[in-house]
Amino acid sequence: MEETFPDAMVPTGPDSEFRTRLPDPKDSHVLAAAVRSRADMIVTLNHKHFPPAILKPYGIRTIGPDEFVQDLIGLFPEAAIETARLHRERLKHPPMDRRQYLNALRNSGLKGTAEVLSQRGSSI
Repeated sequence: MEETFPDAMVPTGPDSEFRTRLPDPKDSHVLAAAVRSRADMIVTLNHKHFPPAILKPYGIRTIGPDEFVQDLIGLFPEAAIETARLHRERLKHPPMDRRQYLNALRNSGLKGTAEVLSQRGSSI
């Protein structure tokens, strides 16, 4: 990730200003990084730990991984499909054919992503 997205690393420094605001103070570094990087979303399955009322003043919202990946496919369909194909082909333990790969995505909670890829990506 660091090699592909070098700008994604955000030094957070002290995040004490966010500890008292979040339901779980252990998540304060996530909000601190999002604010410092001017992110508009936090990708998480744990929406309860990032209440909209706390995120809204920073212009941040939460989004689930499945919705996030579907958005990426919609924005960059060719690149996303090629990335999924390369990912599937690099799986060795166990290797997966297209059907198995899409089922693995479904089983890991990326049901919508699997559906979009099955409709758009016959070359996966």
